[in-house]
Amino acid sequence: MTLFAKLAFVTGLGLILSGCFVSDEPLINMRDAEPVFPLGAYHAVEYDEESSGKEWTGEIYYVDGMIRSDVDDFPFENMMFRPIDRNIYAAQSSEDDIFMYLILFIHEDGSADMHLPLCDDLSEQARHRHDLSVGDNEICDVSDWQSLRGAFRDYIDEYEGQMSPHVRFFPIDESELPESASVGKPPK
Repeated sequence: MTLFAKLAFVTGLGLILSGCFVSDEPLINMRDAEPVFPLGAYHAVEYDEESSGKEWTGEIYYVDGMIRSDVDDFPFENMMFRPIDRNIYAAQSSEDDIFMYLILFIHEDGSADMHLPLCDDLSEQARHRHDLSVGDNEICDVSDWQSLRGAFRDYIDEYEGQMSPHVRFFPIDESELPESASVGKPPK
């Protein structure tokens, strides 16, 4: 179950989407998606209110540009990533034909922090500059990649050093994988 689906299940879809950046059509597709993490073993810790401290360990692989794992509860399951700037990516998660966007920061040591930006935290001037339509529940309806990229760049500039991660993800040695997380090679 993806982070998006888990949050939607726990809080109800309307509440989790409240304030998020969403689109009706995907803004990241197979052609644009980049595999931001090398194949291998990873560990993740979630920091949202409902699952604070929940941990995941397993191996990852990619299928059609989407990150996957055979280990249950992978927080990035089926996400696609597209660069915004050096070591900063937009992450696209989807559920029931709704696409939600998060910001992924890749650190020099290979670890990463996922942040869930909120539309109402972005300045009104930036929302206007990027033609973001603010709908019900303060959702930012994003119509194209350039608007999302620009809005996320402004968001990062406005909140530099103040964003806390919702998920922290980092590589580990395969010897650190528990027996249940070592599932072998991805399907062909």
